[in-house]
Amino acid sequence: MCCFSSERLSADNGSRVTLVNANAHGLFDDVQSDLAELDAINRKAFIAQITVWDGKKKTGSPKTGRMHLRPGAVYEFRQVHSVGFFSDIPKGSVQLDGAVADRVVETSPPLLKRKREGDLTECHS
Repeated sequence: MCCFSSERLSADNGSRVTLVNANAHGLFDDVQSDLAELDAINRKAFIAQITVWDGKKKTGSPKTGRMHLRPGAVYEFRQVHSVGFFSDIPKGSVQLDGAVADRVVETSPPLLKRKREGDLTECHS
């Protein structure tokens, strides 16, 4: 699934990730602008949401178990539980765990934005 957006939960114990089909990866900017134009009701057919709960912090450990999900990147989610629909949007949850590092795997990074020809600057020596 391709990450459309990601936001921290208000309790700061996880992230809510809104996803679109991984086929949108190559056209992410176009898909993002098209979905932004739709209202919430019409957007439901094109998105899914997964809550990624932070791993438990162990006493004395500097790691917090947070994962930063980047819009435009493609992720594979494993061991998704509580799968269902809420307000016609497919939803699920993943619990991060330090012992199991592969529950959320980035399979493709976001595509770099290319500069348009008019944006290029020449260096003169």
